[in-house]
Amino acid sequence: MADQSSPTELRARTDGIVTKLVRTHGSRWGRVRSLTGATDAFFNEASMSHAEQFDLLAEGDAVQYEEEADRVNGARAARLVAAGQAGTPTVSGGQAGE
Repeated sequence: MADQSSPTELRARTDGIVTKLVRTHGSRWGRVRSLTGATDAFFNEASMSHAEQFDLLAEGDAVQYEEEADRVNGARAARLVAAGQAGTPTVSGGQAGE
């Protein structure tokens, strides 16, 4: 039987910083830069582990994500979460992590 491991399961989480957020009528997306500065990746609400967290993000926020190839944007951040929020369904209170 062939190896059944999925390439997505093997991807390492990348630490990054939100560098751009766009929240206009009909357009909600952002860009994140890896802490190494090696790549910038596109993300939107669908990229979030928990879509409701999109509205809690601000430019400069620390995040973790998995990078995927994207034909249109070059790189896409997948399963993006605010740093310190991995596995947490929502951010509560006024402040998320340190």
